[in-house]
Amino acid sequence: MKREKTSSFLKKVGWILMFIGIPVGSAIAAIPFLFFGKVIEPAKKREKNTVVVLAILFVLFFLPSLINAQNKLLALGSVLSLALMIYAVLLGVNYIVLRGDFFNLLIRMLIVSATFSSAYALTIYFSNFDFLRFGARARTLFAGENTLGGVTVFSIIWTLTYLTHTGNRRKLGLGLVLLLMILALVFSFSRGAWLGAVGALISYGFWEKKARLKVAVALFIAVIVLLSVPSLRGRLASIANLSHPLTRERIYIWKATWEMIKAHPLLGIGMDNYSIVYQKYMLKGAEISRPSSAHNIFLNIWVEGGLLALLSFTGIVVITLVKGFRLIRSFSGLARAVAVASFSALLGILIHNQVDTTLYSMHVGPIFWLLVGMIIYGDKFSIKQVQFS
Repeated sequence: MKREKTSSFLKKVGWILMFIGIPVGSAIAAIPFLFFGKVIEPAKKREKNTVVVLAILFVLFFLPSLINAQNKLLALGSVLSLALMIYAVLLGVNYIVLRGDFFNLLIRMLIVSATFSSAYALTIYFSNFDFLRFGARARTLFAGENTLGGVTVFSIIWTLTYLTHTGNRRKLGLGLVLLLMILALVFSFSRGAWLGAVGALISYGFWEKKARLKVAVALFIAVIVLLSVPSLRGRLASIANLSHPLTRERIYIWKATWEMIKAHPLLGIGMDNYSIVYQKYMLKGAEISRPSSAHNIFLNIWVEGGLLALLSFTGIVVITLVKGFRLIRSFSGLARAVAVASFSALLGILIHNQVDTTLYSMHVGPIFWLLVGMIIYGDKFSIKQVQFS
């Protein structure tokens, strides 16, 4: 009994730190608590789960890439970090899924933390504001601009869910908080996060009829701000302009990545070894100094972990999205609202990661595994309320 209470306490602290840490750019403090809470929990019968099996294989398939890794210690450490993150977060999601009241508290903490993060980000931006020139960018407390964009998409979806499924007395305050988050996202200048936010919001509005007007207003406000500020307008236009230097930079990186894949298609080059190997395959005339990743999660996994790692990750994504679709179709009430939010937030993160790579990081990578867990264990979700309190 004492062991079970200790395990529960550690998990509770871990999840609180997770939901507070995500909006400010680092959930890493949560991992030790979740890990040890999971380690000491009383033995239980394990249910077979295809996504969990694929997640284990995903980690194991990175190990052969150590053969080609130029920095083997870095690669091994990164694989172990990935394993730790998956074990602590994905396998630990059951704790909050089975405790709907605690999850309700976590969402409130997330909103408070995201409010602080958005206010901080906008303060950083406007203290260096240049109306015409793209210079300063909003950033969060513990991470950079693109990370701010990614975590804010996550926060926006859950705040929108809380706003849609709570009492009228909170709606005005939550609406103002949501506006703050939208502005922080816009002034992050993160094009990938913008695309992810559009995908997540469209998905959310499609599934959640009660939120369609709110989604339309959110998108309208974002578009007005984007078109009103010249530096933002130029950044937005660069997305569809293949000759724009920023867009061409991504294309050069993807072409170099493909050359790396052709050289090491099966085993990859080793986890987190991308920047070390890049210069050998860099295209002539495209002198981009040591990009940290392939700026596409699927290409990055293939180039660093090999074909089997890519296939296992793709399997995780496909099965999770299909399961999310089924949960949305079969659930009702607040359980359905959580399924819609998890599905839409995951979709937004995946869209963002077509031009970025944030899922490896121990700081914000847990977001992906949290959402995967919320979906694959979603049929166990237990909450008594008909709305968030």
